[in-house]
Amino acid sequence: MKIDDNSLFFTCSLLELIGRTTRQKRSAVTELLGKKVIAHIYANADVLHCEPIAKTADYYIDFCHIPVGDFDNVAACKYAVPSYWDIGKVYARLIEDVAVSDVVDTLFMVYHSAVSDMISNYNSDFFYQSREYIKEYFISNGDSSEIKQRKPAIRFSGFTDAWEQRKFSELVLIERGGSPRPIDKFITDAPDGLNWVKIGDAPILGKYIMQTAEKIKPEGLSKTRQVQPGDLILSNSMSFGKPYIMGIFGCIHDGWLLIRNIKKIFDQTFLCHLLGTEQLLTQYRALAAGSTVNNLNKELVGSAKICFPKIEEQRQIGVFLEHLDRLIALHQRKYDKLSKIKKSMLEKLFPKNGNNVPEIRFAGFTDAWEQRQFEKTFSLLQNNTLSRAELSASAGVAANIHYGDVLIKFGEYLDMRKETFPWIEKQTDADKFRTSFLQDGDVVFADTAEDETAGKCCEIRNCGSMVIISGLHTIPCRPESKFASGYLGYYLNSTAFHEQLVPLMQGTKVVSISKAALKSTFVRYPSDDKEQQKIGTFFRALDDLIALHQREYLLF
Repeated sequence: MKIDDNSLFFTCSLLELIGRTTRQKRSAVTELLGKKVIAHIYANADVLHCEPIAKTADYYIDFCHIPVGDFDNVAACKYAVPSYWDIGKVYARLIEDVAVSDVVDTLFMVYHSAVSDMISNYNSDFFYQSREYIKEYFISNGDSSEIKQRKPAIRFSGFTDAWEQRKFSELVLIERGGSPRPIDKFITDAPDGLNWVKIGDAPILGKYIMQTAEKIKPEGLSKTRQVQPGDLILSNSMSFGKPYIMGIFGCIHDGWLLIRNIKKIFDQTFLCHLLGTEQLLTQYRALAAGSTVNNLNKELVGSAKICFPKIEEQRQIGVFLEHLDRLIALHQRKYDKLSKIKKSMLEKLFPKNGNNVPEIRFAGFTDAWEQRQFEKTFSLLQNNTLSRAELSASAGVAANIHYGDVLIKFGEYLDMRKETFPWIEKQTDADKFRTSFLQDGDVVFADTAEDETAGKCCEIRNCGSMVIISGLHTIPCRPESKFASGYLGYYLNSTAFHEQLVPLMQGTKVVSISKAALKSTFVRYPSDDKEQQKIGTFFRALDDLIALHQREYLLF
């Protein structure tokens, strides 16, 4: 893997500055930014570093709505505080030294390890230590505390013994798969073909492989590895370290490792869940650090330390986790299904461009829909330009609708009673926008995003007596006539409307939509507000169902 040293140094220094500015642990900063944003920063560091780094930090704090925390290691420092450039260099060197396969994945691994807390302790001399010392500390402390802990914090009744810790290769048979070559000559549709297990055959939900898309000829058996029901297989490349249990006979290629429980030490369900934990993945990455190994191999997996209880406790844990898996899968399937239904209905309940009626309508409505220019349908309001750092996370005189929240957090229908907001603290700042205080029915667009989600909007409802102001990188709009509750929020986020915005967007790395472009679009709506009401009510009920299953899914 090739690493751009300068880009990595800038990225790590920026993460440090964001952490200091928001008083967040550096691991929390990476989580709040997310891998996609960090990858974007790394890829565009040569451009971003042309701006003052403090300005860039403020931008990403705003964009990812990073709140102010209580981790102030700068204030706690009794000695000279190292610069964020100095700390960025320490992180960048360590990431280079322990890089596994992807620079962002390695970055996340480092920032979530014990070494990150050591680097952030400015009252110690750890960050002054040699490059080699910090690397060795990282490797030797790669096991997280859960692995080292001999007794878990939560246990089933009746179990008190300490768990045993052993080298994994001492407990199971580990073998690599193999592939007859050229594989195309061995693929067959014949009834006597052997199941050929590929990464794509692994289920999205669940842990059992029950079927394969392809089969190979029996004569290819001598060049591959045969597996049987009950065997555990571990992906060693594309889906690094992900375990599955075979439910059928088959053959595996060299992208898999066979884990066979020959000594009957493990409950297979327990073992499958154990091998899929972040603790084991952290071990694999630490063990591979500094080598040329990008994929797992039998020696690396075999050298991992496994902490496990007696078989009876394993079985109870396995049964419990299997039950949770089924519940998670159930809610995930329902969530996915409802999300697909919503996406489909957002296309079918609104007229496509060139049509004056939608594909699907509620019973009793037959009139053609009306069409008006946006600028004749809405009046534009003022928005403020306060950054997230200038706002309060808890209280103030006016709620602030931030573009990052519109893009990521809020749905099409924004119930002001149910969400949390950043707040404007000073009355003088709020008073400047008195004529643009938001009210029920107003719509707020996000005018900037990193992709074509620019133009996403939310309809404001249930304002009550709350003072609400549209914030940075937003376009607040007020309808000139009354629309049924919920209609505008769902229509303006539908494909039917959004496809008007796409050709009007400007920018490449950062995409924006202007007020002028927005005003040039057209708005379609049924003249009968009862039809509008039915559409709004339908989507709100659908959103409630989606949210229910999402909460149940995330609960686990």
